[in-house]
Amino acid sequence: MINKKLGSTKLINIFKEKSKFHHIGLSVKSIKSMHPNSKTIIDPLQKVRIAFINLNGVRLELLEPLNKSSPIYNNLKNNNKLCHICFEVDNINKAIKNALKKGFYIVQKPVSAIAFNNRKVSFIFHRDYHLVELIQR
Repeated sequence: MINKKLGSTKLINIFKEKSKFHHIGLSVKSIKSMHPNSKTIIDPLQKVRIAFINLNGVRLELLEPLNKSSPIYNNLKNNNKLCHICFEVDNINKAIKNALKKGFYIVQKPVSAIAFNNRKVSFIFHRDYHLVELIQR
């Protein structure tokens, strides 16, 4: 049965700043074994090899650890394939402030990301939503 209260209210936009779903990040052991023809990008700051694929209209970011010090290595070691969801926002600093008001905390302050033409990205965490990446539009 549909909750009438939920049906009559708009979904609250936590981040504001015209946030829009961008992609889902997945931890993988080997991008080449999954998608041999994928173009990959190496991000030494994040310690990952990255490839983007489209799966039935959903953009996936495949993240392969470069070495054992990569956070993705620990994800795979613990059998965690879902890494994060990402939202693109107009103003990353304001979006972070909005998220902090809703119980998120900062995992990584905004940094330039090679995979996104050096646009700023930040990682935030919430106990219910888990890891979320924000990317500056």
